[in-house]
Amino acid sequence: MTEQYTDTLMELRIDYAANHPGGKMDSLHYHDAYEIYILEKGERNHLIDDTLVCLAGREVALIKPFELHSTDGSAYSRYVLYFKEEYLDRYMTARGKAALLEVFSQKKLTLSEEAYQRVCSQLKELGTYTFSGTTALTTVNLADGLQTLGYCTFYKSNLTAITVPKTVTLVDEYAFYTTKKLKTVTFAPGGTEGLTIKRLAFGSATVLEVLNLPARLETIYTVKNLS
Repeated sequence: MTEQYTDTLMELRIDYAANHPGGKMDSLHYHDAYEIYILEKGERNHLIDDTLVCLAGREVALIKPFELHSTDGSAYSRYVLYFKEEYLDRYMTARGKAALLEVFSQKKLTLSEEAYQRVCSQLKELGTYTFSGTTALTTVNLADGLQTLGYCTFYKSNLTAITVPKTVTLVDEYAFYTTKKLKTVTFAPGGTEGLTIKRLAFGSATVLEVLNLPARLETIYTVKNLS
């Protein structure tokens, strides 16, 4: 199963593939973005330009824009993050950006168990103020596997509609606060875990017209404040 989150500006993409049967790519390819490939389980061999990088669980391949690469190996599960420099420019200082990109001078990292768990937990949560004030953001695709929409995740964004994955169990306080253009919120059907929507999650979403709630809803606080 492969799930994907992509931001609207195509500057960031996060893919998750669970229990992929494996195999070999037919040809080399490249992206116009940086790629961080985090292997969760299995074994994969990456050919990056003329360098062979062999990965096992909790190991990471780092690929620069326009580097030719392909992969082959056994069944696996993995995360892949793609990002462009424009995305970093919007959210990081010049010093922070330079430090992050310096990591790509190497092609492979091995994560400790603690670091791996920390990274994976972050990929399951949109944290505090993730998309706050992103006026260019009008739509977003969220993948199954996401569990939390954090505090003020979309605060003052120009989001107009959203489908929340069936794996989300918490919509935190003020998650959609002051999303003045948000009209439709749909919670995907299915899911096995209960859902909590906390205080003022949709506060001051003054044009909200449709809020489809799932059967797994357990707790909901004040949904909307139109004052």
